[in-house]
Amino acid sequence: MMPSSTTHVDFNNKLTETDSFNILTFEYIYNGAGVGVGDMNLDGLSDIFFTGNMVSSKLYLNRGDFKFEDVTNKAAVNTSAWCTGVSIVDINQDGLLDIYVSTIQPLIEKPSVPNLLFLNKGNNEEGVPIFEEAAARVGLADSSYSTQAAFLDYDLDGDLDVYLLNNALERYNRNQALGPRDNGTARSVDKLYRNEGIKNGLPAFKDVSQEAGIFQEGWGLGIVVNDFNNDNYPDIYIANDFVSNDNLFMNQKNGTFSNEITSMLKHQEQNGMGIDIADINNDALNDIVVLDMMPEDNLRQKTMFSNIGHDRFMLFQEKGYQDQYIRNVLQLNNGNQTFSDIGYLAGIYATDWSWSSLLADFDNDGYRDLFVGNGYRKDITDQDFVAYSKEMGLFSTDRNRFNTIRKEVEKMAGVKKSNFLFKNNGDLTFSNQAKAWGIDQPSYSNGVAYADFDNDGDLDLVTNNINDQAFIYQNKLIQGSTIKGDFLRIKLKCESNLPGFGAKIWVYKGDKKYYAEHQTQRGYKSTVENVEHFGLEKSGENYVENCMAPWKESGAYQYSSK
Repeated sequence: MMPSSTTHVDFNNKLTETDSFNILTFEYIYNGAGVGVGDMNLDGLSDIFFTGNMVSSKLYLNRGDFKFEDVTNKAAVNTSAWCTGVSIVDINQDGLLDIYVSTIQPLIEKPSVPNLLFLNKGNNEEGVPIFEEAAARVGLADSSYSTQAAFLDYDLDGDLDVYLLNNALERYNRNQALGPRDNGTARSVDKLYRNEGIKNGLPAFKDVSQEAGIFQEGWGLGIVVNDFNNDNYPDIYIANDFVSNDNLFMNQKNGTFSNEITSMLKHQEQNGMGIDIADINNDALNDIVVLDMMPEDNLRQKTMFSNIGHDRFMLFQEKGYQDQYIRNVLQLNNGNQTFSDIGYLAGIYATDWSWSSLLADFDNDGYRDLFVGNGYRKDITDQDFVAYSKEMGLFSTDRNRFNTIRKEVEKMAGVKKSNFLFKNNGDLTFSNQAKAWGIDQPSYSNGVAYADFDNDGDLDLVTNNINDQAFIYQNKLIQGSTIKGDFLRIKLKCESNLPGFGAKIWVYKGDKKYYAEHQTQRGYKSTVENVEHFGLEKSGENYVENCMAPWKESGAYQYSSK
């Protein structure tokens, strides 16, 4: 972990609780915020944008050698809303990365807050990108309690559309088995915005959710875009919290989507959190990981919450829900539009109160590893606390109950635990190497992104933490002329849909094959670098002189392909 005295990154997603604003009045208060990475000023280095809940979001420019500069004020990207997810994307296809920030209103009785779009207008004389807020001008000032936006070309017309993942506050217990509401009338329904083309110099977006078949109620925390049936049209997987099932929206190639998750998955996790999709076993088929909240140790498993009882499980089935279990799932792609959960076999099913999941090759051995962000500010699911709260509801007035429980919450410990970094063993199993690899600092980590911040050929990490400074981890796999695994990094540039979202890449080395489908919005409320990184194992040759020097001098190799 790089100290802030070196990086100059001091962002802290600090929460300030009061008697009138706390976990009892706003249940999402500890859900955290995202982080996005991208080269904002076109200098060849990945910069960092943190979203803030009760503090302003911040933009840090990468000045090289793991030193960053806070340019938030200069760049005009300050925020005052409760910001959640961040999507880094060139929304107007001018070659400059823009920033789309999702927002929510933490008080259900207050007016909702529109999302923000910071348009990149280019650099000033100091090399700092200047932004202009323009969400309303393009039709994306949505006020739907958004978690994250994913950009995709769902109709293959060459421009980027937007799927908006929502998670609205409700006045009832969302774990009640009321049955799925799939008619579009619920408060918490996602949105799909179609790009109608350039109007007055900017793209114009239109809400086409109803005509596209986006009706399902769900409390979304994770989203990933991928072509699940290899018809070259992007599909969408939604990880939903509480009792609502996940959604797997299959693109019908006519502007509509159909939720086909029950035919493709046998079961799901219960409390869907962060999600990622990538090929974990190099069979050129993408696999799915979705996080839940099962602790890894026996004590926490017994004290955190009880499993769903048999009667309740059967009630969920009767009400029309697909089977759900409180644990992480790793859905292995069977190649026939079905998936099999191997979370137990893989050894990744229990990672406590987990948020971000990222599949990437951190040791360049040719297999994608799994990072899991972890932690929650107060242990409010402790069974003793839950039982005590219920008793207070029976034997106390509402005001006295609130004040008493509030005092108990203040005394309660937090679930401040180390994040996980699972090494892919190459045999469908993973082993947690967090301590050995140096990322075992306890934290409340929510949004996480990876990028090669120093352009040396290995992936570094940045986390957005609650009540603590952000973590920036430098990957020491490659140091000087020492290289522990070959790699290939590909940055796409297309004639339309400039970042190449949805592009499929196959890499061959000897008798081995590697695969990726390009998309940067993944994990939890975050955006990773706009580069596809392939670890290719060690071949015995030193590529530092032959490969890295041209990368640093010219920025990237240029390829042209249909």
